[in-house]
Amino acid sequence: MNAHLIIPKPGKENRKTGRMPVAYVARESCPTTCALQGNGCYAESYPVRAHWDKVSLGLVGTPWSRFCLQIALHLDRNQIWRYGVAGDLPGPGEFIDRKDLDLHTIANMGRPVIAYTHKPVLDREGPAIAAHNRRAIAEAIEDGFLINLSANNPTHADELAGLHLAPVVSLLPEAYARRHKSLGGGKKEWAETIGEYRDRTAHLSKYTLAGRRIAVCPATYSDATCATCRACAHSRNGTIIGFPAHGTAKQKVEAVAARDVPAGTSWAFKTHRTMAQVMAGEHAAAADKVA
Repeated sequence: MNAHLIIPKPGKENRKTGRMPVAYVARESCPTTCALQGNGCYAESYPVRAHWDKVSLGLVGTPWSRFCLQIALHLDRNQIWRYGVAGDLPGPGEFIDRKDLDLHTIANMGRPVIAYTHKPVLDREGPAIAAHNRRAIAEAIEDGFLINLSANNPTHADELAGLHLAPVVSLLPEAYARRHKSLGGGKKEWAETIGEYRDRTAHLSKYTLAGRRIAVCPATYSDATCATCRACAHSRNGTIIGFPAHGTAKQKVEAVAARDVPAGTSWAFKTHRTMAQVMAGEHAAAADKVA
């Protein structure tokens, strides 16, 4: 399996991750069961896809063993970094290659890392592969390589958190994000003040159906980056970090975030408005501004 470690030069940091090394992993690592595959995954949109394609084709990057050696030798001992900007844990499709993950965990040497996985861990996704993957993830975390389990929506997040295996993150509807205007070239400006954002989202539930707290990713409402936030690099006592739908295919991602919710009902929150109610409210607010 091919992977590519990128250590940005000063002034060349990614606007989302900030000043930290990042890694891409070949497309073959992604499970075919991932709800975002071909359905709004940000890594399938440019410019991320352009580089991911090159890594997947072996045009850039190195074989897995050499990639692990680079991690061990070229990252400072306490350097935080982002694993898998595109791609998943080593192993084809749904399967986690425990030997390769062990090699990577050893190379990481306990460094703080931001890593996510969509590999199946629930028995309903296949008990044998789920049990195998849970063991691999548990061993990696115990040995100092933290992994976040990625959920499609808060209901799914409750399932994953119920495993007591690893920290959990989840997709959220776009309504949770602060509104902004694109300036092109990856730049943006906020279209509402932080006060307006807080007022608009005050009614949105911050808890899952099982009562777990949801903390919205600060990069979606402030100028924070992964490097300045670092929350995903730590255990969180059950708190779910939520990522509102975003990117060029955010409508598809929004659908994934509400996929398991019956039509006409809430997004699996106790005090959440339905999507129809949110849209009606936004249309009414726009009409009031015109008037």
